[in-house]
Amino acid sequence: MNHQQPLPADANAPVILLAEDDPVDREIIHRTLTRGRVPLHLHWVVDGQQAIDYLAGVGEYADRARFPPPDLVLLDLKMPRQTGFDVLAWRRTQASLAHVPVVVLTTLREDRDIARAFELGATSYLVKSAAPETLQDLIGAFVLPFRQPLRVLLIDDDPDARAMVESQLCREFPTMQITAVQSPEEIARMLDREPFDLVISDFNAPEWTGIENLRAVKVRDPERPVIIYTGSATQEDLIRALQAGLDDYVLNTSDRERARLPNAVRLAIGRAWQRRALRESEERYRTFFQNSMDAILLTAPDGSIFAANPAACKILGRTVEQICALGRGGLVDLSDPRLPVLLDERARTGKAFGELTMFRNDGSPFPVEVSSAVFQDQRGNPRTSMIIRDITERKRAEEAIKKQLAELQRWHAATMGRETRILDLKREVNELLRRLNEPIRYPSAEP
Repeated sequence: MNHQQPLPADANAPVILLAEDDPVDREIIHRTLTRGRVPLHLHWVVDGQQAIDYLAGVGEYADRARFPPPDLVLLDLKMPRQTGFDVLAWRRTQASLAHVPVVVLTTLREDRDIARAFELGATSYLVKSAAPETLQDLIGAFVLPFRQPLRVLLIDDDPDARAMVESQLCREFPTMQITAVQSPEEIARMLDREPFDLVISDFNAPEWTGIENLRAVKVRDPERPVIIYTGSATQEDLIRALQAGLDDYVLNTSDRERARLPNAVRLAIGRAWQRRALRESEERYRTFFQNSMDAILLTAPDGSIFAANPAACKILGRTVEQICALGRGGLVDLSDPRLPVLLDERARTGKAFGELTMFRNDGSPFPVEVSSAVFQDQRGNPRTSMIIRDITERKRAEEAIKKQLAELQRWHAATMGRETRILDLKREVNELLRRLNEPIRYPSAEP
């Protein structure tokens, strides 16, 4: 039986096939993927035969509108009917599936099973107990960068080697656009003209070396991945290349080594995509942090402060260094009874919102509105963010309104009895005029 997550708004979202028979593991993976930062279509099957049927598009999975071909397969190795190994062995016979990455799922890191899975064509593996971020990173590494045609520059002076590489890559990546060059002039011209996603270079040629090509790429774009594909480089050569920024190398010495090339391409491009996405995210955050009109502090749960934006320095009347040195204890009124309540809520739920009292540089207290949340940095350390708004003017306005309201209530209480008495007097006048057969004087007072 196949289960399908409700489709996201983005009809072009990646399609993930999860083959997992354990309902607990399946639910954990399902929640991790669907709550991640990438919208996706998630389908899952519960045994190896269903996985084969889904990938082949047969039986109950023949309707490709309902069960589209996956962009990534997450494959448990130990399933009923057909194992994950059986699925991998069958996939090797299907040329149309060569480009679909398969990540095998294991309970423990069993080297023998992992080695066998790689021999059968697995792209990578994941221990099921890994952090949720690891699974989400796989989507970024193996799916998102390949949603559009890749542009690859292939540098090799041997036409047979070029043809072999092109054939292997086009089989795995049908939409890949490969530009082959061999002379130094062509290499320089293409690097200056085209923003290639990847460069694959031989190591030795009469007119150039792989190290020279590597440096030429990295000078133009340090994040552009480079793979050396060689049958002649020594271990010392490869170490020098790795020190110069090489992303990976593949030895052209045996079929087994050459078979690594597609996975090396996936990993190199995936890592480059993640680095680029991280840098762009950091740039967006830095822009927001520096230009926000609200004060922002980056802190730790224990009250340490690591960074403060210009708005925070302005309302606190202190420099970044002074704010970080003082910490929570020097900036917040620790006797404020609302502080422990807010900290407890943040510890329990991961976020909190409330009002506190802080101190300016001259020691004067002022009211603030605080929004705080807990997160983990890249090293897994707990960190907290605090967005602070000076609500002094709002509090003054609220006090002024309260005073006006109190005055109105006092005046109303003082005049309410008088108004009732005046109304009664008007009605008495009207009644006397009626007795005299004269027109009444106060029609509005009539009941």
